[in-house]
Amino acid sequence: MHCTICQNQEHNQTLEAREMMIGLREPFRYLVCGACGAVQLLDAPADMARFYAAGYYSFSQAPTAAQAPLLAGMAEQFISTYLKRLPVGGRVLDVGCGAGHLVYGLAELGHRAVGIDPFLDGEQSFANGAQLLQCTLHQLPEGQTWDVILFNHSFEHLFDQRETLVRARELLSPRGVMIVRMPTVSSYAWETYGRDWVALDAPRHTVLHSQASLELLARQAGLRVRATLYDSSEFQFIGSEQYQRDIPLYGDDSYLVNPARSPFSAADIELFRQQARQLNQQQRGDTAAFYLSAG
Repeated sequence: MHCTICQNQEHNQTLEAREMMIGLREPFRYLVCGACGAVQLLDAPADMARFYAAGYYSFSQAPTAAQAPLLAGMAEQFISTYLKRLPVGGRVLDVGCGAGHLVYGLAELGHRAVGIDPFLDGEQSFANGAQLLQCTLHQLPEGQTWDVILFNHSFEHLFDQRETLVRARELLSPRGVMIVRMPTVSSYAWETYGRDWVALDAPRHTVLHSQASLELLARQAGLRVRATLYDSSEFQFIGSEQYQRDIPLYGDDSYLVNPARSPFSAADIELFRQQARQLNQQQRGDTAAFYLSAG
């Protein structure tokens, strides 16, 4: 029952969280470290694939040429928020890219973008230069370095996080940056909702970090956290409040499926948005982008 991040064995706790995105309600135990605060899955299912059933949101629809203007706009907004200094033509590797929407949009804007994901159905190249590879970071061919290595809500799904960061550091260009966007337990939502926190997302999320535990993990991989941008939304309240009411994320009464049948009014949603903005300003939102670099 020791923490895999800091090896602590003192004052650790366990909690039981249910699978509530699909609505299976299967229980899974997590370890909560009493020192660094990391939250780690203890009961990893033998068949994790069944929790990524057909229709899982990140693989919902492959990008098409008809979507190019929309995807380019989404990529432009992403750059303005997270990659303000990315020069045109910069090399971007999206680890855990899903269907590849961001990769496609970045290529539309002139960037050299490649996405990798072991759950892709083969490799795919697009006319705009975007490329998707069915592989993990460890299986990526040698000989290329990257200006940006992006973990866009994929890092929390990995079991081998330390080894992944070490490999990513080897592939990073000398002045490159690694961006890890993920939920964080250094947040009001985790403190308030605990086992019903929507971003716990049992069992798909294997290790969730506090600011302290991610900084420690980065140092172990020869990296430093240079900056942190909190970017949570009203989703932290919508999902968590629903889980407290035993409403799955994609249940019939979910706000994401049928707002009219959900427990929330338009005024509730606006209040959730305001609270999210305030929490981000206080650095207590439940998602953040962590900027890592070598040294």
